[in-house]
Amino acid sequence: MKELKKTRIVTASGVEYVEPITLKKFKIGNFVLEDLQVYAHTFPEASFSLGVLGLNVIKQFDTSILFSKGEMILSKIEGF
Repeated sequence: MKELKKTRIVTASGVEYVEPITLKKFKIGNFVLEDLQVYAHTFPEASFSLGVLGLNVIKQFDTSILFSKGEMILSKIEGF
């Protein structure tokens, strides 16, 4: 496995340095992504966020956000 270096990320609570990890499988709805590189970080309890999907995930889908319903609809793009 290649060596992964820590990366600087900016959060609402400040700057953090996090090391990426690779998930063998990541399931989102009915879709499974394999060998997905992610940055794991614990958000402060008051942040109102459970996590963030990065563009490395979202770019694999046509995405609609229905703010009035609190929903995000993902349709897999062929070829990803």
